[in-house]
Amino acid sequence: DARCPLWAWRLAALPGEAPPAPEARHAARAALRAVRRQCMNCAGNRYEVRACQARESCPLWRCRFGVRPQTYKAVRRRFFAPKALRLF
Repeated sequence: DARCPLWAWRLAALPGEAPPAPEARHAARAALRAVRRQCMNCAGNRYEVRACQARESCPLWRCRFGVRPQTYKAVRRRFFAPKALRLF
């Protein structure tokens, strides 16, 4: 339905798929940003997007941060990984 805010992005590459051309990578990034905007419109602010409880009922939940789920997991792992102790 053309009334859906994500209608224009329905044919973009799905997260996790290899893009066939450089243009597809940009289309996939734009689609993820459109998902993020939709989540912000639905929840109201970034804190509510993070706390979203619609895991089972929302098909956009996995991409709500505007990045592929694999990317988010890798960044989160690096952020919370043990850090080497630095002595000055």
